[in-house]
Amino acid sequence: MNKLVQSHLDKLAEAVGEMTRLMAVAHAKIEQQAEEKERNAIETWGKDRRMAILEENVTRLNEVLEENRRLREKQNEAADHAARLLAHVRELQGKFTP
Repeated sequence: MNKLVQSHLDKLAEAVGEMTRLMAVAHAKIEQQAEEKERNAIETWGKDRRMAILEENVTRLNEVLEENRRLREKQNEAADHAARLLAHVRELQGKFTP
């Protein structure tokens, strides 16, 4: 075989070998990026789920706080009513006791 042709074939073989190596590196990077993308998607999904749970808890907390406020008002009204009744009972006791 002609030395010039052999030289070109050797260079071509080297280039093909280098391209094969580069392709393997590129495939490895693509696989690594796909795995990272999947991890990120799972992490994002988890964060979204936790965020939704927190939002639901905040909504429930607001409802509970409002109910607590209403119950405190009722308790205060009941305490006021009981105090008035007690005052009336004492007043009546004073009128009917010798």
